[in-house]
Amino acid sequence: MMLMAPTSWRTLSARIVASRMRSAIIARSLATVMESVIAARDKRYLMLNSHDDSLEEVIDLLPGLESPTVLPLARSGMHAVHAVVDRQQVVELLGPLRAAGASSILVLPIENLVP
Repeated sequence: MMLMAPTSWRTLSARIVASRMRSAIIARSLATVMESVIAARDKRYLMLNSHDDSLEEVIDLLPGLESPTVLPLARSGMHAVHAVVDRQQVVELLGPLRAAGASSILVLPIENLVP
């Protein structure tokens, strides 16, 4: 039986290490995707428009993950407000948001959420 030369052992070791590193990266990526799907299950993405004069009242109603996103619209005096909310809160929020001056309210499912 013929033994491999030392350089062949080093090459083989390097390939094994590289293969294990690729496997670890793939495993971490897969775990992140799975966790993001689980995190998104009970969340909804809420989008709405608000006039400037009712913006603070609308924002105060939204819990969000950290803080709602507020973006100026092309029409002056208006902003778009985006927030991630618990699925169960949607029904409770729609009436108060509308009463506070929110319009064009959209509720969308979230497929993945990486907090």
